[in-house]
Amino acid sequence: MMYNHKNRIKNELQVYTVEINNTKPFEVIADYLLFTNQWLHENEKNQTKEFFKIREISQFFDEVANALVYELYLKEELEKDNLYYNLLEEIQIRLEEIDFDNWSRELFKDEEDKDIDKLKNIENNNIKTLFNVYENLDVKNILTDIEEMKTNEYINIIEENGK
Repeated sequence: MMYNHKNRIKNELQVYTVEINNTKPFEVIADYLLFTNQWLHENEKNQTKEFFKIREISQFFDEVANALVYELYLKEELEKDNLYYNLLEEIQIRLEEIDFDNWSRELFKDEEDKDIDKLKNIENNNIKTLFNVYENLDVKNILTDIEEMKTNEYINIIEENGK
């Protein structure tokens, strides 16, 4: 059998469960991603400045979500490589909840039952909150940290296989 670098890493990498004391930041980011992805889908024919900004925000939080999972499961490996940035601590104080549940409930109602004013009001509040959170984060440095984190051999393989 030929030596395979990826198999060596798979065999060395331990899979284990992680206890998370505070799941709220993960729930908030999940709502951000659910909302932005659905909003982008609903508005793909109307590609305004707002559309491109929301897409940028969605891509950012997708990167953050992946990085948070890496920091949870690969903390020791990242610390060995001096690539552990504790992103959760950096971002959680700036996250604000959005109302994804009511927005999606209203969005998927039958047309005759849908309250367009209520839908647009919730949507506008969600977008305003997302813009505010995004503007209050140090996006450039966070993305730089995430790119550096991806130089870890385990993360590099995960990222390469995901393409």
